[in-house]
Amino acid sequence: MPDFIIIGAAKSGTTSLAQYLGQHSEVCISKLKEARYLAYPEGPPDYRGYGPRGDEIMRIYRETMPRSMAEYEALFDQALPSQLTGEASPAYLYLEGTAARISELYPDTKVIAILRNPVERAYSSYLHMRREDAEDVSFREALNLEPSRIAEGAGLPYHYASMGFYARQLAPYFEAFDSSRIAVFFYEDFASRTAEVLAAICRFLDIDDSAAFDSSERRNVSGIPVNRSAFNAFNRLKGSLLPKSFKRILPGSLRSGLNKAASKRLLRKPSIGEEEANRLCELYRKEKQELADLLGVNPPWRID
Repeated sequence: MPDFIIIGAAKSGTTSLAQYLGQHSEVCISKLKEARYLAYPEGPPDYRGYGPRGDEIMRIYRETMPRSMAEYEALFDQALPSQLTGEASPAYLYLEGTAARISELYPDTKVIAILRNPVERAYSSYLHMRREDAEDVSFREALNLEPSRIAEGAGLPYHYASMGFYARQLAPYFEAFDSSRIAVFFYEDFASRTAEVLAAICRFLDIDDSAAFDSSERRNVSGIPVNRSAFNAFNRLKGSLLPKSFKRILPGSLRSGLNKAASKRLLRKPSIGEEEANRLCELYRKEKQELADLLGVNPPWRID
């Protein structure tokens, strides 16, 4: 195990996909959604964070990671013999050497990637860190600071632009695995035709593709809190004060409706600045063609 791994990309629906697949009777998702263990053979990294909570979040990132193969495989010990096991760690797509390591340890595993317009992905990642109170500069300044931040050990969530070069990140997987064991989807399709993409993933995994999924609840939504205190209070209520048994009996559509209503009031999503969008489009223009050449299909996003 695992039988399949969702390798990324970050901010491209991997959390939602893992949650949806976990509803399938033939699937058992890792107890820890982002195990990340296979990306760090030397142990958890001592990443640096920024903003009021950046270092705290990087500490949590480090402390929640399995420290041994035994701890990693224990994340799947609740699986039934008839179930496929899987996990989702976007770090696997980005970090060099991970594809070869996974292939060596689990040569029969299947690899799933979901890719998003890299301009939108970078900005969504920035908004996510603003939401977490782990970023305190503008998006423009964050892009300017990115090279120096990476040089001083910034955590992966701060690699806003760097994580969007999908062709070079996917290439090692096509070298390490037979193409029949790799499935690449686009976030734009996943968001607009969720049931269709889930059925295709089920067929790729050789499990029942007629299974019904409750895909009404979106996870890990980005945005900047309108009021930090109110946002933190809502998260405490949602995360710890409501009994888990009560959460389980709430229909996904109701949970989704409550989350959407709260997000609309508590989070704002300013549009990306024109200068920053143009800068990233120029950065990724060649990348889009390289990705199309690698996959044999044109990505659905415009880079212009």
